[in-house]
Amino acid sequence: MVRMKTRTGIGFSSFLLILWNSIMPGTCLWGQGDEMLGWKKKAAAATSDSAKAVAHAEMAWLLWESGGPFDTAEIEARRALGFAQAGHANDAGDLACNVLGQLKERENACDKALGYYTYCLALRRMRGDQNAEGRMEMNIGNVLGKQEKYHEAIAAYMRADSLIPDSFRLQKGRIHANIGGAYRHLSDWVEAHKHLERARQIRELLGDAAEQARTFLNLGHLYFDQGNQARAGQSYLKCVDLLGAELSPADRARAYSGLSVSMLRMQEPDSALNWCMQGIAVWEALGDSVELAGALNNRGLVFEALGKMEAARSDFQAAANVFAENGRTASEASALNNLGSSHLRSGQAAKAESLLLRARALAWKEGGRTLLLDIFENLHEAARVLGRKTAAIRYAQAQDSLEAEIQTELSAVVNLREDIQEARHAQSISQQQLLTEQERAARERVVLLAIVGGSILFSVLALLALLNLRTRNRALNAEKELQQRENQIERILNEHVAMNAEAMIRGIESERVRISQELHDSLQNTIVVIKRQFENMEDKISDQQTELLKEFRHAVGQLGSSVEEIRRISHNLEQGNLREYGLLPALQSLAHSISIHGGLQAQVFADSLSGQSRPPLSFEYLILLLVNELVSNALKHSEANSLEIQLLLDDERMLTITVIDDGKGFDADAPSFKPGKGIRSIMQRVNLLGGAFEIDSKPGNGTVVTIQLPYPPSSLIQNS
Repeated sequence: MVRMKTRTGIGFSSFLLILWNSIMPGTCLWGQGDEMLGWKKKAAAATSDSAKAVAHAEMAWLLWESGGPFDTAEIEARRALGFAQAGHANDAGDLACNVLGQLKERENACDKALGYYTYCLALRRMRGDQNAEGRMEMNIGNVLGKQEKYHEAIAAYMRADSLIPDSFRLQKGRIHANIGGAYRHLSDWVEAHKHLERARQIRELLGDAAEQARTFLNLGHLYFDQGNQARAGQSYLKCVDLLGAELSPADRARAYSGLSVSMLRMQEPDSALNWCMQGIAVWEALGDSVELAGALNNRGLVFEALGKMEAARSDFQAAANVFAENGRTASEASALNNLGSSHLRSGQAAKAESLLLRARALAWKEGGRTLLLDIFENLHEAARVLGRKTAAIRYAQAQDSLEAEIQTELSAVVNLREDIQEARHAQSISQQQLLTEQERAARERVVLLAIVGGSILFSVLALLALLNLRTRNRALNAEKELQQRENQIERILNEHVAMNAEAMIRGIESERVRISQELHDSLQNTIVVIKRQFENMEDKISDQQTELLKEFRHAVGQLGSSVEEIRRISHNLEQGNLREYGLLPALQSLAHSISIHGGLQAQVFADSLSGQSRPPLSFEYLILLLVNELVSNALKHSEANSLEIQLLLDDERMLTITVIDDGKGFDADAPSFKPGKGIRSIMQRVNLLGGAFEIDSKPGNGTVVTIQLPYPPSSLIQNS
């Protein structure tokens, strides 16, 4: 497509340009305004759809390049796309879709942006412009990265790398930097370092200081995530050295923050404070309150290291307030945890516990398990200082359980990633073989046509029909093979899910049995012996010492109560053994515990399961997890007085799980209602097993949650 550009002097054209800019603010550049007037005239004079498409597409592109107004740019791009589709003007449609995609990406409407970019990519493939096709793959990768679909983003960037020639070093450097960033989000440090290092080498050859600074900033983030503070600090320092006026103030402030945290972890608080203050100055100048709050939170940590506890607590409190005002729940929980830890170090355990409990509630809501580990550790220490041994034990157990869960899931993710990579490699080989077969078939067709040449037309048509049939059959066979491989991948994933669930159950049950035995065999017997020793000492106290005798007997009674409490805990731990006792006793134990400690009356109804053969242990554990999550939601949010857990197995072997509470309820049909992470996790698990999930709730009428599952799912039966 040829862009029409004209140059004018000062005169009537300048008057027209000023008039245009008064109507269309943002297009104030002289050359662009003059060009815009030219395209408007061409659009008005155009008689064909293709000519109109070109004119409106060029106007949309000029508005986008000159910074707006973007709503006018979108109107022109939509007009261009309509004319292009009517007049088969693919070049104009390409340009219009590109503008629309970038406009939607700017609005964070990622799905719409992907739609426009995909259509644009198809047009470029038809045109055969591989360089332009590669640039569009980069746009698609950027949008997928914003949606946190990092595997798909990496695939798009890889396609862009294969399409764009090596001579386009700027694009090549950005491609490898983006791939490295995506791998960093996936915690694949080896691949991330490889691609970021490749980006650094390319940008060093370009001699572009801004691009090199961005690379060192990304490398600093990578080393920081790996815990290599020395190399992270070196990368951040190189970034700062290259900054000058090239990088944006926001990137400069992020580099300062990274340097501050790295210096603090290397136990250089004075240097950390210096970098932190520079970052705070930049964020204050930009007026970004959320980023400023993050910098204040970091400065609080530096003040703690310097022993300035009051200044640290002031920064933590200010950061927590800003995060709360802006709805940054996870960041607010982190700031409150830091504030509680600071009070704990100053000997204010009660104040610390109050803040840490608030932080725990926020962290549970956001699902920040790494932060929860730190919070539980601080809560354990606060309870220990306050002399609340039972609470301290409970916090320690919660911390251990969370660590085991995280470790189990990390192992499962690593295994799944390896399986997926192997499956993708096999699929890539299969696709390559398919392409080779198609190319060979095409060569055979050319040879046959050359041999037949100008012979009888009927023979030529017959041979072409035969070759087309062979190609179609090969394509069908290849498609069947791909489908078989996809089924094999799905089976492998299901096997890993079942094996990980089985391993998790065995670990939890063995730990419960061990704790129960230790409580019964060690702690209980020790307290019984102490109680008997105290009872034997009672005769040595004179009857005249009535007050002392009364307190002594009260202490002996408390020891007896402690023995009974240990027996109860040990019994409950044994009852929680899912493998030995089954699903129904585990649910009844859960309801009993809620009734005693949860402040509401809980009941279990599961008569239809009586007499049924036990399903796979992984299925029982899944049901227990689902019910636990629903009950936890009810306890946290419903303010109910009673709770019912119903399990019904019908004649078609469908299991219906219903959790009913008589709490305050909510409007489940409201457009503003968005399920939390716990409910979304339940829905994903239910969908994976081919089930159905439904919430029925109205304000003041309680809540009914229903889950339907095959009893049990066929995939779990095969894996068992």
